[in-house]
Amino acid sequence: MLKIRAAVPDDLETLRMLSGDARAERQDTVYADPNVLAAVLEKTIPGTVLLAFSDDVPVGYCAFCISGSVRCGRVELWLDDLYVTPAYRKQYFGKLLLNTAVRIGSDCLCTAVRWNCTSPDGQAFFARCAAPTPSGEGQYFADVLHIPRLAAFEPSCGCSRTPKDVY
Repeated sequence: MLKIRAAVPDDLETLRMLSGDARAERQDTVYADPNVLAAVLEKTIPGTVLLAFSDDVPVGYCAFCISGSVRCGRVELWLDDLYVTPAYRKQYFGKLLLNTAVRIGSDCLCTAVRWNCTSPDGQAFFARCAAPTPSGEGQYFADVLHIPRLAAFEPSCGCSRTPKDVY
């Protein structure tokens, strides 16, 4: 059964494992401070992490934050990371995570979504989610008109539940 829920401090080791897998797969050279993830989960710094489960097995996560843009005069969602383990890709988890993040953003009056993605697999995923074409160096931006379409999906698993039912 598919399940999405907000991560809590007790999920720290699960998230460290998943984010470590993501960095290894992407051959990411960015230094990741292990204390930042704990601070996000403990809500001492802004951010939200959603976890995806297949039955009780953690299979992915989505990290994002919502902030006001002084320059643009609006609330925006910054999609920091979205990862699903390879064995569970193309099974609705990525779209469910993305859709849930966008719905949370919409509930917080976000009128734009921003993120970066330079991997070909990631860009193919976002194209399947009806995301706009990225600008230079994988920079994505979706304004309020694209948010309802951004994570539109038809579950390939036959599941009739919407992310709002799951989260």
